[in-house]
Amino acid sequence: MISIEPYTFSFDPSVVQDVLRRLANANFPISQDERSWEYGTSVAYMREFRDYWLNHYDWQKNADHINQYPQHIARIDDDFLHYVKVEGKGKNPRPLLMLHGYPWSFLTFYRIIPYLTDPGAHGGDPDQSFTVIVPSLRGFALSAPGREGFGLVDHATLYRRLMREALGYDTFCLQGGDWGSHIAWYYARAFPEDLWGLHLSFMGTRGQDGRSEAEKTIPYLRGYGARTAPILPATAEDQDYWNAVMDHFINRAAYAHINTTAPQSLSFAMCDSPLGMAAWLVEKYRQWTDYEETFEEHFSKDHLITTTMLYYLDQAFSSAIKIYRDTSRESVKYTAADRVTVKTALAAMPKDVYPAPEHVARRYFNLVSYRSFEHGGHFNVHECAEPLSEHIREFFFGQCDMS
Repeated sequence: MISIEPYTFSFDPSVVQDVLRRLANANFPISQDERSWEYGTSVAYMREFRDYWLNHYDWQKNADHINQYPQHIARIDDDFLHYVKVEGKGKNPRPLLMLHGYPWSFLTFYRIIPYLTDPGAHGGDPDQSFTVIVPSLRGFALSAPGREGFGLVDHATLYRRLMREALGYDTFCLQGGDWGSHIAWYYARAFPEDLWGLHLSFMGTRGQDGRSEAEKTIPYLRGYGARTAPILPATAEDQDYWNAVMDHFINRAAYAHINTTAPQSLSFAMCDSPLGMAAWLVEKYRQWTDYEETFEEHFSKDHLITTTMLYYLDQAFSSAIKIYRDTSRESVKYTAADRVTVKTALAAMPKDVYPAPEHVARRYFNLVSYRSFEHGGHFNVHECAEPLSEHIREFFFGQCDMS
């Protein structure tokens, strides 16, 4: 059974008061240099952050910011999904499903939405518009909590029901970043008949297994994030790629290890301290952007606080991070034999968590458009919304058959 109802976001006053109390009583860690980011989030920055949150953050203004776009709740049998849907302008807007990741939310897409729904107002072709649908992934803010074992297959199947049964789109465009790219990859592999094309702004290592068949029979130890790496990469390009992947997972991916192995243990601390949760998330927003030293020019304190609250409300953080554990135990295979046949575009960002080289992407996707961007990091739909929107429009309207 499926039903749809409109939704308006608001901050519960009792939750606001509780958050303000916890912020006022927050403890700060000892630091030899409070301004340094060397050991993680800067203590000095978080003192400034807390002061802004306590004394300057406008709760109603930021709720109004969320509500600038129409939102709904779709109830699909025992599940429910929050989603944003913005109708496109122009003669024949095409439906575009956009999937987020962690620590993203639907809010991360707000900057790119007007470039896609009303390109004519931003110097683009007014007839190349989309009706944009951005669901909150199941387990994330405002959607149903996750459940044990809910992996890529379940995610793809649920969003398929949202698009086809709840919203009535038999065919549509699909775009994803971070976890959204993994879900989109599986969707395109499992349900190619639904899609005009697939656009990815992150490829990840989960789209490929770099080992030869012979290597797969050799028992050897390999750390998280590199378990599908070949023992001896075939080319210098492959070696550079896997070196970058391992550098990320060894030096900057403690969060992923924890989320995969003990997400609930971490959640006790996160769900008890809004400032602690903010410090955990802010580190990623600073580290994964192309503008690390000036990251607040792209991610204001308002944006970061609101994002934190979306993870804090209903303790969504504890549910959201379990996507790492649940998908890691899935039997889905990532091999070249399962190459995506849907036309695919890949936007490669210079400061993403690790690179997305064209030669690797071609092994696993029917890649018809590859663009290496001059600027951009992991949160590219927000950081470089305008140039990324141009790539999305050029791909779907120029290289996909949407007749």
